[in-house]
This record gives sequence, C-alpha cells and structure tokens, in this order.
Amino acid sequence: HRKDRQAAEEELEQVKGRLADNIEDLHDEIDRLSYALDVCSGEREDSKILLEDQVAANGRLSQECAQLKTELDVQRQQASSRSEEKSSLEAKLQEAQAARSELQSKLQLVTSQKDSLVRDVAQARSQCAQAANVRNDIVSLWKKQPAEPLNYKTADEPSMLEPLRGLLACLSHTTATFLGFPSTCVAMQKVQVRKVCSVHNPYLWKKYCDSQDELKMVHKSKGVTVRQLAPAA
Repeated sequence: HRKDRQAAEEELEQVKGRLADNIEDLHDEIDRLSYALDVCSGEREDSKILLEDQVAANGRLSQECAQLKTELDVQRQQASSRSEEKSSLEAKLQEAQAARSELQSKLQLVTSQKDSLVRDVAQARSQCAQAANVRNDIVSLWKKQPAEPLNYKTADEPSMLEPLRGLLACLSHTTATFLGFPSTCVAMQKVQVRKVCSVHNPYLWKKYCDSQDELKMVHKSKGVTVRQLAPAA
C-alpha cells in the first residue's frame, strides 16, 4: 500500500506540474490576445477617424456633383430645345423611307401574285379547253351512228390520254371524305390512263335519251327547275 500511495503521489505531482505549465501558457495566451485587442481597438479608432473624414469629403463631393448636375440639366434642356426640330425632321424622314419600303414590298408582292394568277388562269383555261375537247369528243362518239351495233376504236394519239386523265380527276372528290362519309371516287385523283377506247351502243344511248326525256317531263309537270351541277371539291 505504501508503494502504491507513493506512486499515486508522484503521479499527482506530475499532473500538478503539467497543470501549472498549462495555466502559465493560458496566461501568456491571454496576454497576447489582450495586446491584439488593444491594437485592434487602436486601429478601429483610426479607421473611425478616417471614415469620418471620408464621409465629410463625400458630402462635399455630393454638393459639387449636385451643382454640376444642375448645370448639366440646364445645358441638356437648351440642347434639347435646339434639337427638337431636327429630331422631328429625322423622324418624318424615317417614316417616309419606311412607308416607301413598305409600298415597294407590297408592289413586288402584288406583282408576283398577279404573275402567278395569270399563269394559273392560263393553265386553268388550257385544262378547261382540253377537258371541253375531251367531253365534246366523248359526246360526239356517243352520238355517232356506226355501221355495226358496237364499234370499238382505240386512240393511238398520246395527246388524248392526259386530257382524259385530267377530266376524270376534275370530276372526282379531292378529299378522302365527302359530307362526313368516305369518298369512293377520291382514288381517281391518282388514276393513270393507259389506253383510250370509244364504244357506241345505240340501244343504250336510246335508253339514256328516253330516260332523260321522261325526267324532263316529270320536272315540267311538277314545276321543278334543276340547276346545273358543278364538280364537288
């Protein structure tokens, strides 16, 4: 027990020594911090003085700037009054140039549209003339009285193929539906005519004419006026 007690006392003495050293180091650190705080306080006072001087200088500069701004505003008002007429003339000139450019653009657009319409009208007239010729040829073929009851004739001229194709496409729908129902003749827009044949059947033609005359008599008796139909789009 004596040995343990002696060892504990020695260890306690060592701890006390280390604590004393740490306390001494803490006192030194406190002294250094106090000195640094004093230095910072002095610098703070110096900065405060410099800041006050700077604020005073800024105040003087603000007064001078206000005075200069007043003089500048006066000069600007004078310059504005002198340049009002010039600005107005420049604005009017720009408006006139813009209006001229707009009129030139509209003129070019109208000219282009006019040329396009002229080409479209010429093309439409040419197609209508071709379609009318084809229709007249078909009607003349129906009315023709051949030597035989049925007469077949193949057209070898390639010029008859395209007008007939255009006539078939013109007389058919151009959309997949018509009045809400699927169109059965829209496929005629892509039809290709390979060969043209003319067929005359006197019996069928007479039957068609009799039906037409009968329908005219019915309309006349009932006072019905039939308008000419146009190909549906």
